[in-house]
Amino acid sequence: MIASTPVARWTWGDYIEGEDQILRCLTDLLAAKAVLAAHRLVVGEPRIRLTVSESGKPRETLYEGELPANGTAEELAAEVRAAMRPGPIGSAGTTIVTTGMVLGPEGEVRTEGLFLLSTSTYTDFAAVALMTYSDAWMPFDLRGRPQPAVHEANAPRLAAALAELTDALGSEMDPEDPTYFGTPTATGVNPHFDRAGVPSDTWSRFELLRRYGSFTHAPGFGHSDYRRTVDGDVRYVPIADDHGTLGYLWASDAEDGASFEPVDVDDEERYRAAHAWLGRLRSAHHRKLSPTQALTELTGRSPENTEGPVALATLRRLAAWSSKSLPVDQEAAARLSAWVTAVGREPLRATGLDLRGADLSDGDLEDARLAQAVLAGVSLAGAGLWNARLEKSDLTGANLTGAVLVGATLDLATLRSACLDRASLTSASLIDVDATATSFRRADLTNTTLLQVDLRGADLTDAVVANTSFTVHVDDHTVLRGLSGTLFGPVTVVTGDSEQELDGVALQRWLTDQGADVEVLSGFLYYALFNETCSREDPFGLVRQSTADGIDVDEAFTRNLRWEPTEYLRRYYLGHNDTDHAEITRAEAEAFIARVKQTLGERDRARSMLDRLTAVDWRDEDAAYAHAASRSRLFREYLRRSALWAQAYQPGQDWPFVDLAAHVDPTVQVDAELAEQLDAFLEANVGFVKAKALCRAALRWAALLDGSTVHLPELADPFEPLLRMFERGGWCGLVIENRVADFFTLRVPFGRWQDHLGSDLRVE
Repeated sequence: MIASTPVARWTWGDYIEGEDQILRCLTDLLAAKAVLAAHRLVVGEPRIRLTVSESGKPRETLYEGELPANGTAEELAAEVRAAMRPGPIGSAGTTIVTTGMVLGPEGEVRTEGLFLLSTSTYTDFAAVALMTYSDAWMPFDLRGRPQPAVHEANAPRLAAALAELTDALGSEMDPEDPTYFGTPTATGVNPHFDRAGVPSDTWSRFELLRRYGSFTHAPGFGHSDYRRTVDGDVRYVPIADDHGTLGYLWASDAEDGASFEPVDVDDEERYRAAHAWLGRLRSAHHRKLSPTQALTELTGRSPENTEGPVALATLRRLAAWSSKSLPVDQEAAARLSAWVTAVGREPLRATGLDLRGADLSDGDLEDARLAQAVLAGVSLAGAGLWNARLEKSDLTGANLTGAVLVGATLDLATLRSACLDRASLTSASLIDVDATATSFRRADLTNTTLLQVDLRGADLTDAVVANTSFTVHVDDHTVLRGLSGTLFGPVTVVTGDSEQELDGVALQRWLTDQGADVEVLSGFLYYALFNETCSREDPFGLVRQSTADGIDVDEAFTRNLRWEPTEYLRRYYLGHNDTDHAEITRAEAEAFIARVKQTLGERDRARSMLDRLTAVDWRDEDAAYAHAASRSRLFREYLRRSALWAQAYQPGQDWPFVDLAAHVDPTVQVDAELAEQLDAFLEANVGFVKAKALCRAALRWAALLDGSTVHLPELADPFEPLLRMFERGGWCGLVIENRVADFFTLRVPFGRWQDHLGSDLRVE
């Protein structure tokens, strides 16, 4: 499989002095090309793209053009010098895109775009970069499927080429940071795995988004082409190929927009055919045609003979559903077809309909009315079912992997043997639901209501709960390993013909025995401790009591910020202490705990920062994907805040990845034990150089707040947005190139720190 962005990248660098920059650039390129050609990773003679920039004026070129790759470096350098305009050389750079041979079960396959090889030289430094766009070197392809024969045939070829490149270039190789698709090593590429150890489907998660993004976002931030996304209506023309509808060519004169809305970006042939229409539109834009004139020229249809006007969102929905199968039931098929093609954004109304046979995956089904609908065996993977009404629906065996069911109502529904892995059920309602043998692996059950839900035989591995009502039935076959967060019981444990209801400490112990890491919030009595200097409203301590196996269990909330066993209540009733206490509500107890955590946290910010950084799941690609939009906004907020601090302390060229504490107070030091713990965690869990540097900078900033006497300006915490970004997927899905942060298809240019002083974002 060939991705549109690099699968892995390696670099070599060397300091130079007094060398001919053009000659060195070409010499390194041809030497590297020869190594790749020896392993048939390059076949034929690719064209060399060479650019020479003027010193002090990097946007001004002394030479830009293409050269054959079959001459010597000296001959090519002489040709360039003869053609270039006069001026001092600042830098030189070359690139070639290679066609090479990939070995497979059926022999060699000629593959275009296998590698991009580039070289660059400056006055004192020369660099070589090799990027591969192929997964042929990996034990799993980009969809996460095993490919042992392909890997066995091609991985040794790449390993040998990398070693020989290091020898030929005479400099040390540096595998770069992980990409969306894999982690480069000295000998090849390692695939990504999810937390359960399953190879990641990075093709669906990243490549398809990137491909589709080229149709919705113009290069150069929209300055050199028509806008590819508009807010208003468009006119369009369906475009067909041998397989049916290829997509829809659309135009909007009112917003200077035109693009192609593809039906399928997964199939390589159809993707390339669809992408060719963008090139035709670009040509029309360069010839100063209006969007409607371009539409007429490219389709032969006059404006009055085009379709529309319709909202672009409606057209995109039409394209998204064009390749999907319809229900077998004719009434349901007609209703779904009418909804797909309808103008506007009315929710799907399919109450009581039989939707079996339909493919509803990735569908925008917000507010859909699906009560009593038959959805047994239907694919709803990745569907957006915000606030959907699914009461009494039959979802037996349905595929809801990665679906968004935020605020959805599934009361009295049947979920038997369905798959809700990685689904988001935040604030959803499941009352009297049959979820036997259902998979909720890594599902988000934050604030979800589960009342009288049958979870016998269900799998909740690594699911997350938070203030979740969890009045459910479980049995010996229910898997709760890795379940984490907070919940309210009681839970009924079914063993054979007997049932046992557990709550409070008893439930907490039972869940722990099942491998869960959950705090039970129900089944406790809370007591505030006070004396002549403290009151019930402002106590000095907190105790709670529950019952396990008929025995009272007492715990106190301690300075260790956790519940620990206490003898207080027993001693009180025996008359051994004089401290008074009074029963309080759970809300009052939680308010006390929050005050204690805040007070102690303010005195030990460095420890709190370490706890926060080490709690981040740096491999959570699902969270990074789900929160891409908010992560990009948080990064913008980090740039804004760090720009304000830069204005105060002038950090220089390091911005935006600044060790701010070092600029504010160079004497501040992190406690050696904390620094050692962070370093050990980073080496074991974080493979990104910039992420490691920012984590160390954040810890040092917290240490500064703990101990420095330097007066600080009244500015917002510079690292808080970054920490929140980390907590939504670590560094996953973030690629930084050419001072642009790319969150999947959302791009955040760095610019200069001065460019961010006027922005007005805030942490969300």
